[in-house]
Amino acid sequence: MSIQTEISRIETAKADLKTAIEAKGGTIADGAGIDTYAAALNAAKIAIEDVAGLAAVLAEKAPKTVTVEAELPMLGWTDANDQSVILTDFPAERTEHVLSTVELSYDSTLRKQEQEGWNLVTRLSLNPLNDGSGVELYATCDGGKPEVDLTVRLEVLG
Repeated sequence: MSIQTEISRIETAKADLKTAIEAKGGTIADGAGIDTYAAALNAAKIAIEDVAGLAAVLAEKAPKTVTVEAELPMLGWTDANDQSVILTDFPAERTEHVLSTVELSYDSTLRKQEQEGWNLVTRLSLNPLNDGSGVELYATCDGGKPEVDLTVRLEVLG
């Protein structure tokens, strides 16, 4: 190979490298020496399609907030003012970050009874079942039992 052939090959590689760096958001001044290319590459911004692709991958991997409803029937309370129900649609591995509230009726009389019943519930706990098929929701009341069926909404935070 001649010296001119080698120079041409290096100039072509340099031009290709400049194009690739600029495609990633980097800038290289015309006539800049190849010794500035590494700094331009390090300063290059990530291309928008790379960020969108990363966001899509992360969205697939991240746990999502799940809402599960549980019924605590009025007749389900024991003499000890507790009750447990099995929730098979609950993600058993995610019992750490759960918010609970009661679903209230649109009827004002029933809504008042539901709120009064919910005020008696002093503790809820979620216990994963040994076979991994769901959880046991355990509810305890102090000062009496609700005199109405309660629908508990559990928000499993993602």
